[in-house]
Amino acid sequence: MWLPAVVLATALPGRGGLVFDREVASETAAPSEETHESKFHFKNTGTKPVAISEVQSTCGCLGAATDKMLYQPGESGTLSATIKLGTFEGEVIKSIYLISDDVEAPKRQLQMKITIPKLMEVSPEVTTWAVGEEAKPKKLTIKVLRDEPIVVTSVSSTRDAFTAELVELEKGRAYEVIMTPKTTAEPTLGAVKIETDCELSRYRNRLAFFNVVRPRRAAAAAVPAPGAAAAPATAPANGGTPAR
Repeated sequence: MWLPAVVLATALPGRGGLVFDREVASETAAPSEETHESKFHFKNTGTKPVAISEVQSTCGCLGAATDKMLYQPGESGTLSATIKLGTFEGEVIKSIYLISDDVEAPKRQLQMKITIPKLMEVSPEVTTWAVGEEAKPKKLTIKVLRDEPIVVTSVSSTRDAFTAELVELEKGRAYEVIMTPKTTAEPTLGAVKIETDCELSRYRNRLAFFNVVRPRRAAAAAVPAPGAAAAPATAPANGGTPAR
């Protein structure tokens, strides 16, 4: 029996629906934090229970879970997400997916947008030589960004074919590292280990990378401009006319 749309809508059972207070957690981590936690609060505003089957994260550094797996109509809950800060700096964006039987949003995306303070700036982060280039020194600079000084205590190269020399410009504030390859004959990838006296363990050491790379192949020969005479395929012998 056919029923009008209005009657069908009335006859359908009530739908569950999780409503979140936010879908993006934009926060700043404290320099002393090893991990940072964000909380997403929500409520089941529908008339049916909502069962959560899984909470997925997109990175091994991120863990997330809800306080339980089933929410009755009108019931509130919290999804807690924790990220390991490791060596991250600047803005880091990680996604979380909530899988449930919520017919309105069976797969809901949430995001952590965390700003992690930079206490020290290393530039450039990658120093490059071309294969066959003159094996001359190149330098990187280290600048302390916070008010309190950070002393660079030592630098070392991960490759025997490269040396790294520390130059102090202003103690606790500015440094240079002079990197010198013994040879650039072969492609190489390595790093300079930078050690400091920073009291915060996650900022105590860092890496700056270097490599020796093969030059890109020369670009294909240019196409002759419109109207330009094309070069003959074979040079004429004894000044004769090219074969046609």
